Amino acid sequence: MRESASFLSASQIEPDTNLIHPRPQMTRSFLSNTIRLFIRNEKGTSAIEFAITAPFMLAMLLFAIAANDSVNASTEIGKVSVAVADIISQSPAVTREVIDGTFNAADVMVNATRRANLELFVVGVEVFADGSTEVLWSRDNGNLSTITKPLPGDDYDLPPEILVRAGFIVSARARLTHTNVVTTSGIKAGQQDKIGHVTTIGAILPSLGPSTYDYQSNFVPRTSIRTTCDNCTN
Repeated sequence: MRESASFLSASQIEPDTNLIHPRPQMTRSFLSNTIRLFIRNEKGTSAIEFAITAPFMLAMLLFAIAANDSVNASTEIGKVSVAVADIISQSPAVTREVIDGTFNAADVMVNATRRANLELFVVGVEVFADGSTEVLWSRDNGNLSTITKPLPGDDYDLPPEILVRAGFIVSARARLTHTNVVTTSGIKAGQQDKIGHVTTIGAILPSLGPSTYDYQSNFVPRTSIRTTCDNCTN
């Protein structure tokens, strides 16, 4: 007996839906794997950390430089006032040339960038038994702008512990108005400048304006009762 072949029409063939449309489980698995790999990928993390911390590290460095510069300026001015008063008090008599030479020597003690702003004068002061004072002579370095040099016959302010006994005092006063090296370099500390959307380093730094250092040093004459100067006043 002969078997007859059976044929199915195209409309009767059921398509395999698994081959045409991917399973939802496979799509979710692919996305989760991609996200997991992205999270675990550590490439570029060092660059991100550096970009976040670098401005603050740079700000700390610049602040340290500015603080060191200010300390150096203060130390220099203190040494200048001490040196001038000490040198002048060692002689029983001085001249304007000696004092000017002392001023020139003091300039060497100050950083070259700060010399133009150095204000300096030295005076010889008589202290009386009642605590009053009188300037006998005075001379300055010719650069006074914010302080006034006392003239012969003027009173002169001295610490109370010096006024308890009559005598003679050589007093030197030095003042410096100093702008720290960071601000001088052009960085505008405290100013909220931006480059695009990035805040500049100046906005992170505190405002570092000019600082004034003022020192007075007082010495008793070493080899005589008083130190005289007949041609000192300028």
